[in-house]
Amino acid sequence: MDEHRAEGRISIHTLQGRICVHLQDQKVELPAGRLLALDCGLHHDVEALEESAFLLTISWSKEYATGPGFPDQATAEGLPKTRSD
Repeated sequence: MDEHRAEGRISIHTLQGRICVHLQDQKVELPAGRLLALDCGLHHDVEALEESAFLLTISWSKEYATGPGFPDQATAEGLPKTRSD
């Protein structure tokens, strides 16, 4: 998969086989059973080192998840965080 980036945070969980995620300054090898989480906007590409399957999860982007129709976010203390609209 050629270089790209996601607007939300992502996780890549290798289900079978072995893949390599190329980041700007490092390569991370992910054999089956490993999980890698990347922050928003990081450029990366994915290379299959053998026949593989992985689960890709993408979270909502911060801008989208705080838009109209989404509930207020909670703080670390569990109290609602207010927005100034």
